[in-house]
Amino acid sequence: MRILFFARGEENLGIEYLSAALKDRGHHTGLIFDPGFDDIFFARSRLWKNLFDLNRVLEATRKFKPDLIAFTAVTLSYGSIKKTAMALKQALGIPSIIGGPHASTAAEEVLNEPCFDMVCIGEGEMAMTELASRMDAGETPTDVAGIWFKRDGEILKNSPRALISDLDALPFPDKEIFHRLRVFRHRLTVMTGRGCPFDCSFCINSFYRDLYGKKESRPRRHSVDRVISEIKYARTRFSIRRIRFYDDIFTTDRKWLEAFTERYPKEIGLPFKCNVSPTTMNADMARLLREAGCTGVSMGIQSGNEYIRKELLDRSTDRRVIEQSSAVIKKSGMRLLTELIFCLPGETPEQMWETAELNQTVKPHNTAAFNFYPFPGARLTRISLESGYLDQDTYRRILRGDDNISTWNRTSLLDQPHSDFANNIKSLIPLFSRLPYFALPFFKRLCGFRLSFFQKFFFFLGYPFFDTTEFWTKLTDYIFLYLFYRRNNSYGTHPVTESKVHAAGNLET
Repeated sequence: MRILFFARGEENLGIEYLSAALKDRGHHTGLIFDPGFDDIFFARSRLWKNLFDLNRVLEATRKFKPDLIAFTAVTLSYGSIKKTAMALKQALGIPSIIGGPHASTAAEEVLNEPCFDMVCIGEGEMAMTELASRMDAGETPTDVAGIWFKRDGEILKNSPRALISDLDALPFPDKEIFHRLRVFRHRLTVMTGRGCPFDCSFCINSFYRDLYGKKESRPRRHSVDRVISEIKYARTRFSIRRIRFYDDIFTTDRKWLEAFTERYPKEIGLPFKCNVSPTTMNADMARLLREAGCTGVSMGIQSGNEYIRKELLDRSTDRRVIEQSSAVIKKSGMRLLTELIFCLPGETPEQMWETAELNQTVKPHNTAAFNFYPFPGARLTRISLESGYLDQDTYRRILRGDDNISTWNRTSLLDQPHSDFANNIKSLIPLFSRLPYFALPFFKRLCGFRLSFFQKFFFFLGYPFFDTTEFWTKLTDYIFLYLFYRRNNSYGTHPVTESKVHAAGNLET
């Protein structure tokens, strides 16, 4: 089989794992990549207007001659990806499948679109390899576990596929497929495990927990040996200078982290960043991370109000724990990035301001602040609908990926009476969190005004302070990516990589 992937916005680990699994079974994969600059910088410009041209995409697709086109989408990118899928379906009529969080949580709505024939729900490696092998054998399968099909207007719903228990059995993710299109340069993205031990109401992990059951959806992890081997292999292929671990929570297992800390500095020795939770951080864990080579962590605080945190968000974390965790992180010499959510259903300006004050107390190096986005499948989205803060029409637009519905950093989608205050505080806090404490009263007064233009101005001014290291990494990567596509004057596809993937995961090209 010849499977052509389509990705938008950034490197996608899911596609890399799928590509490697398919190559392991003898199939061929390719990639068309849309940088999605307008989604990343929240602006549209003639500068990159012609970078993604559908005529070139059609030409590249014909050249690759795919038997199947595979899309992946989060909710915020679904609308843009659907437009491309529609154009490809109308022009070429090639079978298509879509996976990712949005397709998993809104499968029926997605399959109602004429551009998608199948939806992959949850983990896709085993489902996609079975589908490809059966199609390659000339079958027209409709009973593959983990995949829903559309036949003659009817949706055929198959049961979820069992989660992969032994992650080490998977081949190394196919990084080449993105690297050849200059999507990343010097930073390696790695996931050492899958799943999250927590059950936060605003996160779609709650959907997967309902889908698979609490016991089956518990976190799974690669062995330390596998992680080290994967990074070593990547360093033989690419010029890697730093690593970003994308696990939901990196510090869930002290024994694993201890073994990792013993080997990583000796055998890899590159600086890295990861995600942590206040409840998984103490002085001992911070010491292990720092000894391993961690330079910075992202930690979700979400809200400074105890009721919001515990009753609405299902995060049973005391303020004292948040303050102590922040202190040990900074004392160890690592940079601290806090993540905050505003404009939650029923949240008042006073409760929002508690978040700003707590953030100012822990004094992070960077602050990433967002308005709550009602992702399909999240428990808090259901609560928002039931309580009237989210109307059914807006929710249907989210499911369909309608135009201008995914502008989550511009305004809230909830019918929240304090959305203006939320928009202001969310836009200003990345910048003001870097200022001395005496600036807090001025910050609060600003949040009470209808800022309009100035709110947008402060948002763009504070954008580098969401995550300074990430900002400069992506900015330089995008510049090189832009120049690469301008120089080649075509999107093209990733050339078919004839490869053999050993059981241990080593990719030979």
